[in-house]
Order: sequence, then C-alpha cells, then structure tokens
Amino acid sequence: MTRSARPRFAVTILVGGLLATAATGCSMVGVGVNESDAARAAAEEHVNLIASGDDPEALWQSAITESPAQLRAASDMLAGANERIEVLEVGEAEPLDHHPQVPYNSDLDSGEARQVAVSYRLAGTDHDATVILAPHESRPLDEAQSWAVLTPLAGAVTLTPAGLGSIVLDTYVGGMDAQVGDDYSEGSLLLYPGLYEVEQRADPYLASAAEELSIIAAETIELPELPPEGTSETVSELTDNLVAT
Repeated sequence: MTRSARPRFAVTILVGGLLATAATGCSMVGVGVNESDAARAAAEEHVNLIASGDDPEALWQSAITESPAQLRAASDMLAGANERIEVLEVGEAEPLDHHPQVPYNSDLDSGEARQVAVSYRLAGTDHDATVILAPHESRPLDEAQSWAVLTPLAGAVTLTPAGLGSIVLDTYVGGMDAQVGDDYSEGSLLLYPGLYEVEQRADPYLASAAEELSIIAAETIELPELPPEGTSETVSELTDNLVAT
C-alpha cells in the first residue's frame, strides 16, 4: 500500500508561512539591534569628543541638560586641559529600569532612554562610568543623530568665594575664568574628566600658584586651597608709592 502524497498547495502554504514568520522575527530583532547600535554610536561619539578635545562645539551640542551654558564652558575648558582621557571601551546600550528626568521643554523621550557603560583611562588609572541617552521624539531610533546625551561623561568641582580683604579672586580652570554665579556665591562647576591647571587671580596684583586638578566622571571634588601672593605688579606699585612719599 502506497503512502498518499501531501497536496502540493499545502506544502506551499506551510513553507510560505515559515518564511514569513522567519522574516518577521528577523525584522523585529533587526529593529532592536539597530536602536541599540544607534544609541551606542551616539555615546561613543560623545566620549571620543571628550578624549580628543578638538571640537568644543560638537561636544556641547552632543548633550542636552538643564545647564547648556555650563556644557559650553566645560567644552571650552577641556580644550585647555593638561591631559584628557583615553577611551578603553564603550559597552552596549541597555534599557533603564526607570524614566530619567529630561530637561524642561525638550523633545526627548525618556521612555526610550538607554544607558551605556564606558571605561576610560586618565593619568594611568582606569575608571568606569555610565552615559545616559534619550532619543528625540518623532525621529528614527535607528539613527545616531536622533539620540542626545542626558547624563554626560562629566564630573564637577565645588567653587567657593575666595578673596583677600575686599578683593575677590577669580578662579581659572584650563586658562578660563570659572566664575559660578554673578554674585560669586558657592557653586558647582561641571567639567569633563581630565587634568586641569587651576589658579586664582585678582589681576594684576594677586595670583596663587597653579595646581593640577584631576576631574573624574560622576565625582564632585572641593577646590584645593590656593593662597594668593603679590605679583610683580604689586611690588612695582608699592615701590612707586614708597618713592613718591
């Protein structure tokens, strides 16, 4: 007795169905991978810009926070750093277990936020940190340009008012004035990781010795004491006054 042959149309439907299912599955996997790849690429560009310090404009535009002016200043100060980071590894983009806060009036979608682990080296020591990103609403998630950094690879230093009598000293980081607030009140200055030369001055009469400041991502440090001393201009002014009397 011979086995009855399966109808040809049934085989065609079965094979077609399997191919369609496989194609759908690949498509779904592809979307997820592309989204993660895009977020990772945006994070990688951000940390590479920090490592090079060559493009302050691109660096500050790579992140969106509540303090864009601080991002711009930090990008400019990074250009004057004595040493910048060496990027060791940029991990995969992973979903967060919570919705991070996004800046007011931004179009970032916190529900699609991703976190990317980053390893870097500074002054011979390895460090780990995390960069958090979110995509702009109504933009393709599989394009790196659609993603912005919410939590940049950055640390901070607390600046306190310093002076001598009625003279207020300005703090310079990487050769730039790092004043926080119009009233010289205590404040936190955002800085990208690196080694910076810091000094305090009241030009042209007072200046401290320069010290090196090490900034580590996700850490806030206190500004070291920088005792001011009289400059050559001070000596000259005092000498002229003594001679005049």
